[in-house]
Amino acid sequence: MAKKTKKNPETITKTKLTTSYWLGAHRELDRLGYLGEREGRQKGAVAVYDVLKALPTKEALAEAIKPLYTKSFTDWYEEARGDVESLQEEIGSWRDNMEGTGLENTSKYESVSECADQLDSVLQALPEEVPEAVKDLKVFVSPIILRVSASYRSKKKFRGGPSRAARLDEATGIIETLMDAARQKREDSEAGKQGAKSEALQVELEEFEGELQNALDEAQSVDFPGMF
Repeated sequence: MAKKTKKNPETITKTKLTTSYWLGAHRELDRLGYLGEREGRQKGAVAVYDVLKALPTKEALAEAIKPLYTKSFTDWYEEARGDVESLQEEIGSWRDNMEGTGLENTSKYESVSECADQLDSVLQALPEEVPEAVKDLKVFVSPIILRVSASYRSKKKFRGGPSRAARLDEATGIIETLMDAARQKREDSEAGKQGAKSEALQVELEEFEGELQNALDEAQSVDFPGMF
């Protein structure tokens, strides 16, 4: 009897996975048993994976890993606000280092200074605390929004790390998700029991939503200067 030849597994590159899903999706797919990384990859070469079973759709993968991206409203908010604050400090420090030098009277200084002011406006628009009614609310933020993961930032596998624009996009994406969650909480309250406590909660959440929207509007005007 003829010996059956073993069929070589289908392969896919990390680049293709990023395009088909999102940055860092290969980690989740590997964890769920969809992929197996090939050994012997040369330094600098694009990672190639064996496809061990039919890959899920983007939506199906997002649903499967939902528990990994569910945290309290407060935790997500502090992360997003902290990212904006970090960006503001970076650009502000860049501006401060140009002051008193020959660069202070250049167009570069003007663009950096304007960006620092824009980020400061975003930060000032974001409340320092969240309403009590949503503090412990569990919120899922899609990994499609989280293009700049904590592991990505710490390992800095890509040249220069994530762009500042990408970091701001992620922060605003989180804030948009939180605003939707706060709105849903308010609408649920409106549909439930009426009374002074319920009405006060609705007013507080509506004001909070307005503040988040103002911050998002301010973020739209942020224009990050190039390095040169």
